[in-house]
Amino acid sequence: MGGFYNSFHIRGKTQREVCDDMILNEACVQCIIGTEKSGWVPVYVELDREDSLAQTISERMQTTVIRIDIHDDDVFCYSLYRNGEEIDSFNSCPNYFGESLTMPDVPDQEALLSSITNTIRENYDLSTCKNQEEMIAMMNKINSVFHESGFVQTPSGGTETPDAESLSGHPERFAYLLEKPEDVATLAEILLSMQNQEAVFVSMPGQEFCDFLRLPNAVNSYQYLLDEGIPEGYIQLGEASGS
Repeated sequence: MGGFYNSFHIRGKTQREVCDDMILNEACVQCIIGTEKSGWVPVYVELDREDSLAQTISERMQTTVIRIDIHDDDVFCYSLYRNGEEIDSFNSCPNYFGESLTMPDVPDQEALLSSITNTIRENYDLSTCKNQEEMIAMMNKINSVFHESGFVQTPSGGTETPDAESLSGHPERFAYLLEKPEDVATLAEILLSMQNQEAVFVSMPGQEFCDFLRLPNAVNSYQYLLDEGIPEGYIQLGEASGS
């Protein structure tokens, strides 16, 4: 049996700020809050309490939150929230739980990614943006590069459905979190490798995805941390079940 991992990561806040928010608003939730690293604070919650918490905290703290879920080392999922709005989601194997969701074939994905990368590198540099409005405008242009190229972030399949499209992942929507706009192509390659099941355990490319975004200790979970020992500096809130 493979691993089951779940965590979410809060952008631009301190561990103390996250703890205070959880104590004030989620007193009944049992969780472990990690130390801030690379601009992210990791949070691990009992699985049955996590469903909407990441989105709720994103709205409440007005920041970006990424939720990571790995099921039995077979399926990798993420949800990306900004100020409470879900702006992207991904499921590496949407048919795993019995849904019948398929997408159209997209030939020469690698060639498309190479072309997209060159176009973005040559024409867009987020470091030149002088304010948030300019950054948003440039991010919209980067989104257009993906859409106009015909690139579809999905494995081969049959007929497109809205549900399948919503789970396919849009790596260009991470542009504002990356050092270089063209890095969205690298994210796209990682997601494609998961959808094409190139690794025996999806946690391997999943870890690569999290490392690329600099999410600390992402491939982990509340229960694993309890079993293996909570790292120094991490804070546990609430009483663990059975303790």
